[in-house]
Amino acid sequence: MNSVAMRPALWVLVLTLASGGREKTMAAEPDAIHLDPVRLVSDSPEPKTAVLPAGSGEQETPETQPAAAGWPPGLMMDGLDAIGLGKPMQELGLRTYGYVEAGMTFELSGPGDKHTGLPLRSFDSRRPQNLRLNQLTLFLDRPVDTSKSFDAGGTFTFLYGTDARLTHSLGLLDKQNHEAQPDILQGYGELWFKTGEGGQGLDVIFGKWFTPVGCEVTVPSSNFLYSHGYLFSFAQPVAHTGLKLTYYFDPVNYAYFGVVRGWDVFDDNNDGATFMGGFQLSSKQLMGANPRSQLAVNVIAGPEQTGEGWPGNRVLLDVVWIWRWTEKLTQHINADYGFQDDVPGALGDGDVPGVRDSAWYGLGYWLNYAFNDYLSATGRAEWFTDNHGVRTGYRGTFFEATTGLSITPFPNDRVLRNLIIRPEIRADWSANDAPFAGNCQMTAAFDVIYKF
Repeated sequence: MNSVAMRPALWVLVLTLASGGREKTMAAEPDAIHLDPVRLVSDSPEPKTAVLPAGSGEQETPETQPAAAGWPPGLMMDGLDAIGLGKPMQELGLRTYGYVEAGMTFELSGPGDKHTGLPLRSFDSRRPQNLRLNQLTLFLDRPVDTSKSFDAGGTFTFLYGTDARLTHSLGLLDKQNHEAQPDILQGYGELWFKTGEGGQGLDVIFGKWFTPVGCEVTVPSSNFLYSHGYLFSFAQPVAHTGLKLTYYFDPVNYAYFGVVRGWDVFDDNNDGATFMGGFQLSSKQLMGANPRSQLAVNVIAGPEQTGEGWPGNRVLLDVVWIWRWTEKLTQHINADYGFQDDVPGALGDGDVPGVRDSAWYGLGYWLNYAFNDYLSATGRAEWFTDNHGVRTGYRGTFFEATTGLSITPFPNDRVLRNLIIRPEIRADWSANDAPFAGNCQMTAAFDVIYKF
């Protein structure tokens, strides 16, 4: 599926939509950066996800409709107001905002070091015992207004930091190394067609956008913990380039279908298309302002290997379930099963590489308790199996357990309320000792996030 001819037209259309329309829209939450409908709704007051740590909530797990409630302007918009540019942007329905994240991981036991990195870890795997600028991310968007019969918008998301080596899509800023570098996380246009007064409507996005799959996401403040688990790191994609149509039956129930170029691919590496679809079901019973139970199901299928035709068909089934025990106590469960045909380099008996059909699957559990505006605590446990080492580089079954805090020291301060500090302790081990050499890998880590 050759993309050379499509790229110029795609970016022109994305940028045109991002600036289209002169009426002021219903501003979505700046926390709701990802206006992708395949995410769960929010627990009040945070946008779009279940009882996140105070002050968090950008890219979320299954969400409501594209537009969300208003959000106090951040420091970037305040600065534009000060030089007279804020009002013109508001008249166009445009917003700009961002965040910075820096973190550090300390290895307490295990085979890794600051030169070899930490086995089976993603964003924090390189250079433990070193402070990292994980992400400096900027957004420019025009959220669609779902109260209108029709509206157009778009989002552009730019990242600079050490995480870019793992978020980048093939064919876009391909020069990668292990140091801080740039990446374009998202660049998409959006169309909204209202079909009813009860929240019904069709949402269309086209361009590059975050995957709807999984519980954990790329934007750090939308996760409970600093480190990412196995499912996010090895079982799921980060982003897609293509078209997605989502129909809302009401603000919390929808179904979607998409055609994309593959997993983390901007310039397709084969001639085939990847198809994806899913739905979200929300209970009528509420816990606070949100549905007590929500279930999201996602399926992705298509070729992922380089070559002519449709080589290496890959299928992923992803299920996310949220249950709100109380307004403060919430659990997330994420299950994945993936399969791919004819994977080169798949490990067999004796770890001998060859071309094999391969499967991977796992289960993750998160339990979060929000004590107050200052503090929340989270525990995470995961099991992940990689039958032929095609996702992790190791054959076997792996386990991890993590506990951490999310601290918002100044929730009532106009400037400092968007400061978040997240310490954690994590243990990793495996059923067959690899890659931990018979030991349990123990780490302590923290990150600091500021949204502006």
